[in-house]
Amino acid sequence: MKKIYLAAILILMSGCATASLRGIQPNLEKIDIPKLNQEQQAELGDTIVSKGTLYTYQGMKLLNEVHSKGDFKTTFLYGSVVTIPQGDLIVQCEDSNWTYFSSKDFTVGGAPFQAVGGLRISKKNSSVEVFLLAGSHPYTKGPPEPTPNYQLKKIRAIDKASFQQELLYNGKVGNSVKFMYRELSNDVMRPAFSQEIQYDLNESKTIGFKGVRIEVVEATNTYLKYKILKSFPDVV
Repeated sequence: MKKIYLAAILILMSGCATASLRGIQPNLEKIDIPKLNQEQQAELGDTIVSKGTLYTYQGMKLLNEVHSKGDFKTTFLYGSVVTIPQGDLIVQCEDSNWTYFSSKDFTVGGAPFQAVGGLRISKKNSSVEVFLLAGSHPYTKGPPEPTPNYQLKKIRAIDKASFQQELLYNGKVGNSVKFMYRELSNDVMRPAFSQEIQYDLNESKTIGFKGVRIEVVEATNTYLKYKILKSFPDVV
């Protein structure tokens, strides 16, 4: 499914390369939390340290399925109902009046359709319309029904390589503390990876893993008080 969605993204980006439609590139975010040498508190299962790079698109979380009404003013789409299922839509295209959010699972007449489609939001009054992008031309069917219930949010880009390292607090056994290390990545050279680790506080209140140094102030089975003395090294 990711490969199909990526192909749809490329179609959309190529269609945006026109005088009226402009492509929107993902934002690069650098993650490096928390601040060093400041006491923090985390609950069981919380991330206590995170570092990496993340590419995100502006996105929409559609909370209800919507359908087009009326007809496209084109012969090959006449009478076809476009269905946009609930889920995440991403934006990579805009013009002077609209921002286009694409859905990876939309259908036309109940079947997949070889185009890019979804919902577009007016920059002037925030009204919403159903659209299809065939070639470089957007076809619209006006407002969807029922009224879409949605939230705007950031969505991780699957067409850009992101990499993030995290340590999560995993509780306490006796006088030992447990953590979960994980790597989150879209890069095929670095697949998702996780590892459980455990440290005996009788040996030291300062623990280390993959360059991270943590001073444990207080640990229980429900929370951890700590300071990050050193974060993960920068990825070259």
